[in-house]
Amino acid sequence: MTCNYKHINQSQHCLLRQKERGISDALLQKIMWKIRAINYNRTVYIVSTNTLNECGINSKQNMAVVMRGREIITVYFIDDIRLFFFNMSYRSHDNADYMII
Repeated sequence: MTCNYKHINQSQHCLLRQKERGISDALLQKIMWKIRAINYNRTVYIVSTNTLNECGINSKQNMAVVMRGREIITVYFIDDIRLFFFNMSYRSHDNADYMII
């Protein structure tokens, strides 16, 4: 028997934003399988357009999945990756780890 489910919790904030942005649980589950090892610090996983295409989403935007351990804090699409990193440093979010998948 194989298991197609990777146990990840979602915060209330994540559930709200996920619904607003039209991001399905099925897509998040596919993305979670692309993460090789869960980092238990606050981590921003940058999901590339190539990875999204592999997951069945034809997107010209990258996606950010913010997690702390096995809990997704929020998820959103990134319009401009350069502006995203500028804003993260400007807001002093340097205490997070960043991983590109």
